[in-house]
Amino acid sequence: MWNYRPCRLINCFYTEKDSVTVLTFDGPAKLTEGGMILWMNADGKHTVTDIVDLLQARYTATNPLELYKGVLRLIKRLQNKGALISNWDPIYKDELPQEVLLNE
Repeated sequence: MWNYRPCRLINCFYTEKDSVTVLTFDGPAKLTEGGMILWMNADGKHTVTDIVDLLQARYTATNPLELYKGVLRLIKRLQNKGALISNWDPIYKDELPQEVLLNE
């Protein structure tokens, strides 16, 4: 899943200084700074690896594997709210796996 390319399905959101609020079908979902980094890069072009690298650069003392697990948890939460899909490719969108599995 490191090469999954999450993509926003909802473009109804607003940003503040260190957070973003996404207006989902279940109501607003406020994401803090790390979630904001994920959300702003969930464009179908950046991979989960890219997003973890961005978070690692921002939070240098954090274990990359823990960041990865946190990114997957947030992707799954936002996917369940209908706000994004976990693995986007416009050509193969019907063939790509979408399930986010957490091995905790």
